[in-house]
Amino acid sequence: PFGLSDFRALVRELTELAQQTDKGLLLAGQALESLRQKRRILPALSVIDRACSEAIARANRRVYRALVEPLTDSHRAKLDELLKLKAGSSITWLTWLRQAPLKPNSRHMLEHIERLKTFQLVDLPEGLGRHIHQNRLLKLAREGGQMTPKDLGKFEPQRRYATLAAVVLESTATVIDELVDLHDRILV
Repeated sequence: PFGLSDFRALVRELTELAQQTDKGLLLAGQALESLRQKRRILPALSVIDRACSEAIARANRRVYRALVEPLTDSHRAKLDELLKLKAGSSITWLTWLRQAPLKPNSRHMLEHIERLKTFQLVDLPEGLGRHIHQNRLLKLAREGGQMTPKDLGKFEPQRRYATLAAVVLESTATVIDELVDLHDRILV
């Protein structure tokens, strides 16, 4: 029979996979395959579902911790500043930073260089996010990118800073790519 120790072992095993993906169907498939290989009697589907949910929650906490632990109070303060209104504007710093260039001209190029400089001022620790699977980092950044700064501010601190750090890491790379693209389009 499938007992508590089996449940815990399954959650531990699934947590490793959940650090790469949070797709429940993949995790459930892996759970079934693992139990079959170990010749365990399959538990009810609700138990598999609960094990997958627990593994995803554990993996999320690990991802958040990996992104937040290296941050100093100074980093956290700079990330919080991104959620505040830009001086003389009705938009937040984060909203301004995520704006894409409109036309390939020198004015937009300079504005985008300013965005890059602002991202660099956050000065996240070197190598932050390198030990997190790319899928999870991109998903976290995408989720953060789709939320309003007000909604991001409502997250509990661990999740908020992890999400903001992922957004900054991904957005910095995006701004650099857009600068190269702008440069190429201006030269053409």
